[in-house]
Amino acid sequence: MKFIKLTSSLIIGTVLLGATSMPISAATQTQTKQLSQPYVVIGSGNSDKSGMLDLLDPNSKAKQLTVNGADGDQYLNLQGVSDSAMISSVSVAPAEPGSGTLVNIEKYDGNNNITKVTSQQYAMAATMAGVNDVIITVSSNQSVSGESALAGVYKALASDGTNLDADNTSAANNLLSATSKAQEEVGDDKAGKLSGAVTETASDIASAKQKGNEMSSTEISNALNNNLSNNNINISVTARQPIVTALQDFQETPIASNKAFIKNAKNQADNLKKSTGNMMAKANDFLNSEDATNLRASADGFWNKVKNFFANLFS
Repeated sequence: MKFIKLTSSLIIGTVLLGATSMPISAATQTQTKQLSQPYVVIGSGNSDKSGMLDLLDPNSKAKQLTVNGADGDQYLNLQGVSDSAMISSVSVAPAEPGSGTLVNIEKYDGNNNITKVTSQQYAMAATMAGVNDVIITVSSNQSVSGESALAGVYKALASDGTNLDADNTSAANNLLSATSKAQEEVGDDKAGKLSGAVTETASDIASAKQKGNEMSSTEISNALNNNLSNNNINISVTARQPIVTALQDFQETPIASNKAFIKNAKNQADNLKKSTGNMMAKANDFLNSEDATNLRASADGFWNKVKNFFANLFS
């Protein structure tokens, strides 16, 4: 199905090789294989590519990609977006299986230029789109809303051989935008609890749908209110209604019928509720280490290296 277009005023963020061909495969509902290598995705409108590469890929080990306006349409159902509007950039690295999606927002030259979206909102939307077990770092060399930065992640996965369903990615970004007013009301300290409650509601919706019980708008609103209340989140009706509408759209996406999504979303919701600040991934996250982030070998090669590392500790 097609979803309502995001307004053209949204500043698009990050992604990949415009003219480079990528693997063609059927769309998938959730990421089922480990990312084989790290990627760095530079927005085509970024005016300081070298500075962004120094920030996101200081050792020049990640595969480099670039995003353009056509990518915004392909992955987020946006139209008429110019290449110059694609400003934000991301890096995407493999995370340990079972860790879900971890998102960091990095300052550029001392400034947080992602003005409207929290790390937790990014992680929520990526999970809705089917992303799993990755570490995402978002940055921009100038002030942008950041509402479309995850396009870079989706294209990185496509380059790696995992093509997420476009209806899922579009609906996920609509939900990200729909939480903007609520995020303003609750503040950054409760960003994790807000995104966690919305993610948990999506899991509830998917669970009901897969049992043959699609929720009405009222039932979705009640489920959302219950999850918000359980996390001590209070938002206005004005802030809540866009989320309910976006969740109704989510209910009609293919991923809402995917069994794996229910568990992934539940686990992500639990992680989000415990998360605060713009750095979800910490230095001690093993696959976020410098060695792992710079790995260009296959996933099998990586895990062999991990096994050898621990074997050598006890030899």
